Amino acid sequence: MSNTSEDLSALVISIMRVLSVDYPQQWKKDYPSQDDKKQLKRRLLQLLASFPQECIVNGYENCIAKHPDYMPTIPSIMAYIADEHAKHRQKLKNQEEVKQLENRPAPKKTMTSNDLLRFMSEALQVSSGNETDRLKRLKEASENNKELVREHTKKGLIRTSIMTGVLCAKCGRPGVLSNGITGNGNFYCSVHFINN
Repeated sequence: MSNTSEDLSALVISIMRVLSVDYPQQWKKDYPSQDDKKQLKRRLLQLLASFPQECIVNGYENCIAKHPDYMPTIPSIMAYIADEHAKHRQKLKNQEEVKQLENRPAPKKTMTSNDLLRFMSEALQVSSGNETDRLKRLKEASENNKELVREHTKKGLIRTSIMTGVLCAKCGRPGVLSNGITGNGNFYCSVHFINN
């Protein structure tokens, strides 16, 4: 989102006034004539045209906060504004990804409380079986697991190999884990952590 020329011009004039008030001696030394000030204004207008006002203000404030003892140069101000703009774009990207995930259909409720009780009673009966039945069920579960890995590999959902397992990205289940400490990376479902 770019600024209108009037808004940007007013913002640049405000920045120039703040610099002249906060750093009066250095301001007079660096920009002694009206031509120098006009040149600075033209340069700032050209450099800041593609940045949102919010990013310009936040970047400028961050620059001043980090270096309060001397008047910042235009490249240092621009570096902080560019950094703020990158954060802003990442925030918008994350918001868009959240909207897409929210628009996914909710998982179907497949099990009622009666089904759960029946399932648990069946599991207790099966667990009291012999070792041969247990090994048969284990082999069937292992085959199902391998089929799931093959299916997810074909769909491109297998994203990261780790020493002992594979993670499936973007499952869409609630409560999934993120691959970054900031929480803005790909999501991995704990159900899809698959041992090789």
